[in-house]
Amino acid sequence: TTVYLNLLANFIDSVTHGALLGGSFAVIPLIGLTTLAGILIHEIHHEIGDFAILLRSGFDLWQATKA
Repeated sequence: TTVYLNLLANFIDSVTHGALLGGSFAVIPLIGLTTLAGILIHEIHHEIGDFAILLRSGFDLWQATKA
């Protein structure tokens, strides 16, 4: 169940990022670019962690990559 909770949390995280990016670009494009840079930096370690959780939970390499 840890894997599915992680996937749900990742979905919610992605929706939040989308709303944040949309709002920040709507205010001032420079703020949008700054927000985008911050989200990209955040996502690097976030995706590595998610991948490790999936592998540790029994997903094979291909399944973890697709998820």
